[in-house]
Amino acid sequence: GCGRTNAWIVSVPYGAVLALALAPVRDRNWRAAFTGALVVGVLSSAAGFALDHALVPERMTVWPTIALWDLAAISVDRNALLLPAFTHGSDLTVDELRETGAFDPTSNTFLFEKSHSGMRDGLGEPYSPGQLGELRQAWVNAVRQYPEAYFRHRLRTFWLLIGPHRGEVQGTAYFVAHTQFRDNPPLPPAWARAAQREFYAFAATLRASWIFAALPYLLLDVLALILGWVRRDRPTARVALAISSGALLYAASFVPLAPSSELRYLTWPIVAGPLALAFALSRRSRVSRDDPFANFRMNFPTVHIFLNNLRTSLRPT
Repeated sequence: GCGRTNAWIVSVPYGAVLALALAPVRDRNWRAAFTGALVVGVLSSAAGFALDHALVPERMTVWPTIALWDLAAISVDRNALLLPAFTHGSDLTVDELRETGAFDPTSNTFLFEKSHSGMRDGLGEPYSPGQLGELRQAWVNAVRQYPEAYFRHRLRTFWLLIGPHRGEVQGTAYFVAHTQFRDNPPLPPAWARAAQREFYAFAATLRASWIFAALPYLLLDVLALILGWVRRDRPTARVALAISSGALLYAASFVPLAPSSELRYLTWPIVAGPLALAFALSRRSRVSRDDPFANFRMNFPTVHIFLNNLRTSLRPT
């Protein structure tokens, strides 16, 4: 696909904030917020679906790579091979998963690279619809039968994703190498290679620090969310609420969905933390609850007049 399946989650809080701003005073309640969030979430998901089908010439089903990784993790935890027979070589055992490092809590890619018996990822040789159904059922059954093992695996991966990248088991903080993919055009060379090497050398000294960990930035999102709620009578605080809550929802979606502990998956929550906090701490003056468009009138009178007329025309007679 051309976008992340869970990316639409980020837009949901913006719908709630926008609905509360546009609704008449008497209708500003949780029902209006929920409706706005639902509408924006559905529209975002539909737009992503339409773009995906319009722009992607060759579609691939990638969820099996996550399902296989979860099944391998539960298999190693319970010492019982739960992977369907058609997904791997006939000689695969739990000991092989453990001893070869085919199962690694930091990434699902090792499952397809290190196994001596072989493992099908479903990308090079796609699974049939019947095999996909069988794999999905095996995945669901394993989670139902061994929920503790599943949650241990998922919470461990999430901690490796948000924590510092150090120790024997660690996620990837960033990538340096350029990797050619199929017939894609080659990436252009760096403009200043010496400066690039110096920059990467400096970054390497910080790789194991909290600077390259997502947790501090997620805590900024939480702080911005709290301050935004306390100061929600300010328009900038409402923006902070939307940014921080969307970022936290997006980060939380990776508890069940992360295919590895690579820091790149949390790029938006990391960027959103300082941004949301800046909006939450903004000293922009309060606006009246009866006039949510006062700040538009201050700087954008034409937009204010349009919105005010629109609100009047939509008001029931």
